[in-house]
Amino acid sequence: MLARPTATRPRAAEPPPCAALDAQATTPARTAHAKALHKCANCKENHSAGYGGCKVYKEAISITKVASDLRISYAGAVKLFEREK
Repeated sequence: MLARPTATRPRAAEPPPCAALDAQATTPARTAHAKALHKCANCKENHSAGYGGCKVYKEAISITKVASDLRISYAGAVKLFEREK
């Protein structure tokens, strides 16, 4: 029977997070690439889709809260939300 090796390879250095990439962006091409990484799928503005300050995200949270509080469907809460606007 073959013995399993006990030594492991060192891990490769992980790439820096997006914020570090933004800080390192020195050329116009790198700056454009860094900004393109932060395109919100909900509102199409220049931030990640997980950004808590996104206006579409805040609306969705409000709609979910209304639906939960009034015990109605999400679609019904959207209709109430649109009427109040």
